[in-house]
Amino acid sequence: MQMKIIIKIFLFSWCVLLLSSCELSTARLEYNRAIRAKKNQDYEVSLKYFKRVAKRKPETSLALESAIQGARLAHFDVQDYNSAIELYKFIIIYSDKLSVVYEAQFELANLYYSKTLNYKKAIIEYSKLLQLKNSTKNKIIIKTNIAKSQYHLNNFYQANVEIKELLKEDISEEKKFEILLFKGNTLVTIKKHKQAISVFKKLIIDYPDRSLKEKVFLNVSVCFEEMSDFKSAIKIIDGQKGKYPDTDFLDHKIRRLQQRRKNLPGARGLVR
Repeated sequence: MQMKIIIKIFLFSWCVLLLSSCELSTARLEYNRAIRAKKNQDYEVSLKYFKRVAKRKPETSLALESAIQGARLAHFDVQDYNSAIELYKFIIIYSDKLSVVYEAQFELANLYYSKTLNYKKAIIEYSKLLQLKNSTKNKIIIKTNIAKSQYHLNNFYQANVEIKELLKEDISEEKKFEILLFKGNTLVTIKKHKQAISVFKKLIIDYPDRSLKEKVFLNVSVCFEEMSDFKSAIKIIDGQKGKYPDTDFLDHKIRRLQQRRKNLPGARGLVR
């Protein structure tokens, strides 16, 4: 009786081992198919096999490697963002390497931010990155995208809070210009035009070449226009003559502002 039990256990273990071996062989076969398809630039077929391998034996190194390659294919070549999200999450769960987890988390957040435009999820995933040990990597990009996500969600107060925190960081002058310009535009959105003008004018003084290239003077003019101060709006644009190369563009803007000023109640005949 005892011998029969031992034999049954042996046979059961052997069957499990055999099935497991077959599973691994099938996974290896499908992985090789994925690699061949990738080399032939048949990315959709390659992605299909990478996903199969990842699902077949999730705890194996082969599954993890398939998920890593499949995620990049889905994200950047096939633009199958649902598959990319699924595979990035797989990597985050099953990888024990912090650098691999970080890259998957970063790309997942970027995908939500720039591809699916799911700003709520982007904020959640970017915030997780800031909690990881190597959170200083891409810190400025992460915080900038969190601030911009808040802006896109119409959370303007929180966007300004994030901007203030960003400006405390050790950032390049190029990045500082970008953040201050974003700050000014956020202030315009919430109708704080005088504050926005102060930000834009500081940009023009501190970064004259970049400000001219980005036409920051137009931002200032728009603020004055929104405040119905057409005289100042025209003066700002007129002051760019000799600096900004496209004088026809400037003249067109000035004529439009003059026309708007002329149409103000009680202003008939004041502007020619």
